[in-house]
Amino acid sequence: MKPYTAFLKKEFIEAIRTYRILILAAVFLLLGMMSPLTAKLLPELLPSLMESMPEGGVTITVPDPTAMDAYTQMFKNLTQMGLIVLLFVYAGMLSGEIGKGTLINLLTKGLNRNAVILTKYFSSLLIWTASAALMTGVSIGYTWVLFPADAAVPHLFLSVACVWLFGAWLLSLILFSSSVIPGYIGGLALPVLCFFALMFLDILPSFQPLSPIRLVTDNLALLKDGPVFDTVIRPLSSTLLLTILNLFTAAAIFNRKPL
Repeated sequence: MKPYTAFLKKEFIEAIRTYRILILAAVFLLLGMMSPLTAKLLPELLPSLMESMPEGGVTITVPDPTAMDAYTQMFKNLTQMGLIVLLFVYAGMLSGEIGKGTLINLLTKGLNRNAVILTKYFSSLLIWTASAALMTGVSIGYTWVLFPADAAVPHLFLSVACVWLFGAWLLSLILFSSSVIPGYIGGLALPVLCFFALMFLDILPSFQPLSPIRLVTDNLALLKDGPVFDTVIRPLSSTLLLTILNLFTAAAIFNRKPL
């Protein structure tokens, strides 16, 4: 048990030393603050922008902002910028150590290769969870301050949980990709390819209910219409199964990989 604890401690120290925690905390804190502020200030800024346009320009009527606008912006920031930052920050979490040979000493001291995969996944998952929680908490807090009349929205945390699970799947896919393809690009290759493949396959009606991409595209529908079987249970189940499959496959490949 001691090698696993030491390796987990090393992962968190490494996350601090390489500024992963600092970068994620700063980015997600900023995104959490920006979401409600953008929803609140954009309608006030547009009239001044329209006045600067020449006469005969396009007239845009903007309705009064609501809490739903703030949450809409929050999910846009979380599913776009947030997940992209997560991908780039953790793309080298396994391939980087394989390339440097830093795992050899730990493995010779009794650390199991399966534990390497699981520990790296567990530590990155904890940091992703904290980052998503930080952004969500800050965004909800600002929304309650700026839009107190309608800040309470049903199914908000379920919708955030869907994005969280997509991020958990993304981290498992990074480990799988890194175990197959060497170098930093190895952690990026399969996640990027899978994302575009999912976007393409999403046009197929038979595939849509099972696609993990639904977890990050149906958030607003979930807030407005509530959970239904196709929009929640099926993609949640398929994404969870794919996450487990990615981890098992990554461990199996890593066990046979020369270091």
